[in-house]
Amino acid sequence: MDILTGHLYHIHDSFYGRFPDCNLLYNKGDSFSRPVCVAIQDKTNTDLFWAVPLSSKIKKYKAIYEKSMDRYGGVCDTLSIAKYAGIESVFLIQNMFPVTKKYISHLHTIGDSSIPLIKTVSDEISKKANKLLVLHKAGKTVVFTDIDYILNDLLGHI
Repeated sequence: MDILTGHLYHIHDSFYGRFPDCNLLYNKGDSFSRPVCVAIQDKTNTDLFWAVPLSSKIKKYKAIYEKSMDRYGGVCDTLSIAKYAGIESVFLIQNMFPVTKKYISHLHTIGDSSIPLIKTVSDEISKKANKLLVLHKAGKTVVFTDIDYILNDLLGHI
C-alpha cells in the first residue's frame, strides 16, 4: 500500500501495544479503531511518516487554539482547525508521532471513498509539524508523545 501525504489512515493496534507508555492517544470506544491520523512523509527518511491525529472535539480544542493565538500573537502551531469531509475538525499536531508503513493499517474511508485533505490544509499541517520537530530537536517540549523513544525504536527496526 502506498502511503500518501494528506490522506487519513488507521494505525495497527500492534503499534499501540508496542508503545504503551508513550502518551499516544487511545480510542475511547466509538466506531473507529484508534485515532484517525493524517500521514506526513518525513523529509529525511522515506521509510518514516508522521501521524497527526484528528479530533472532532472542536469545543475543547478551539478554546486551547484561541488561547494560544492570543498568547503568541496570532500563532498556534500545535493545533490546526479545518474542515474534513465537510465537518469542522481539529488536527492535533501536538500529539503527532512517528510511524512506519508496517504499522499503518488501512486508509480511512467514509462510505466507500477515501477523502483526502484539501491541499492548503495538508500543507499547513505539514508546515506546523515540521516546525514543531525543529523546536523538539532544539530541546523544546512542544509534542506530548515520546517521539524520541518511538523514533529510536522504529529506526532500529527499519
